[in-house]
Amino acid sequence: KDEQLEFLQIGASYQGPRGQAQYCFTETRGGLLLISDPQGQVFRYKREEDEFEPISTAANGRADALLIHAGQIWSGGDELRHFIFGRDRWQLNQSLGTPHGRITVLRPTADPDHLLVGTEEEGLFLYDAAMDTWQTVFGANDPHRIEELPLQHINEIVPDRQGDWWVCTAEGLGLLQQPFFSIVFGQANNSTVCLGTHPDGSILVSYGEVYRMTPEGDGFSSEVLPELEEGLVTSIVVMGGVVWLGSSRGELISLYRVELTLHADLQERGGALSFMEPDAAQNLWLCQAPDETPIVGVARYHESEGVAVYGPEEGLDNRILVVRQGPKERIYAAGIGVDTYLYRYDPKADRFINLSLPLTFSHSPTFEVHDMTIDAKGVVWLATTD
Repeated sequence: KDEQLEFLQIGASYQGPRGQAQYCFTETRGGLLLISDPQGQVFRYKREEDEFEPISTAANGRADALLIHAGQIWSGGDELRHFIFGRDRWQLNQSLGTPHGRITVLRPTADPDHLLVGTEEEGLFLYDAAMDTWQTVFGANDPHRIEELPLQHINEIVPDRQGDWWVCTAEGLGLLQQPFFSIVFGQANNSTVCLGTHPDGSILVSYGEVYRMTPEGDGFSSEVLPELEEGLVTSIVVMGGVVWLGSSRGELISLYRVELTLHADLQERGGALSFMEPDAAQNLWLCQAPDETPIVGVARYHESEGVAVYGPEEGLDNRILVVRQGPKERIYAAGIGVDTYLYRYDPKADRFINLSLPLTFSHSPTFEVHDMTIDAKGVVWLATTD
């Protein structure tokens, strides 16, 4: 104060421990400053009187961390403790213990029920106060992989403006970044079969049955759509405001509001409709997986014309895996084979032209194109197996 060190007594009649003692501080944005002594008793700084007064009823055991979060006081050390306000002062509500050793750091999160907890020997944890559960903080949020943080003795945790956490440890300095992907809560981590986008901004996701994900605040809400009587949904597109579904049984089905309508059954040709692409002429191009016999070519569906199949007579010499229409409304088909991986559709001749060039890089004899896109200049980009 005024460039001078000033000694403040903690409480008018308080007798603290002698020798080297560790005190913990925490302050809210409203200016409430608290301090906890090594025995766990909590004091509040009174700015007008320039002194500290006790606000907890008694000493509660060693405290190495102190936090005000969502209007509540938490302290950590040999236990995690929760204080509530009653009888004109803060009282110890619960001593929750700690299954992971001594607590060294407590930090708030965006969720009022969650605390970020650093420990002396076992690393970093997320504590859920509502459920009284501890969750280990891993290096990745993929539930199929376990990447433990290489950090055990946590000394300090400091957030930055980007929402990341700088973790100061005995092993060095670490940066804990937010997940690149957001999780849609309420959805199981099942294998996703396919995705589709709707003009209203929602996302259609098939786990076999289809869910509609709609943005809601900072997250998403979800609802399940009417289920197929048989089979799974293996491809989804939206054309003309109608949701079109391809099934694992080779069926093409439309979903309008809550009504499912069967438009085409391609079971005799093959298996699942693995990919669909609408074009500007209101056609649906259908890529189909083989069943018991190989499939050559691709199919096209139009509501007024039905299904047309394009095979060797129409210029296609192998199975097609993906069809895309570019910005200039040119339609390209790509699929399997070193000499049969790329075609362009000629609408006047109603057939396909083979554009496959000799490959100038090392490749396997089972070369395939699994996806592609066409940029604004008309350049075709291929995602391949080599």
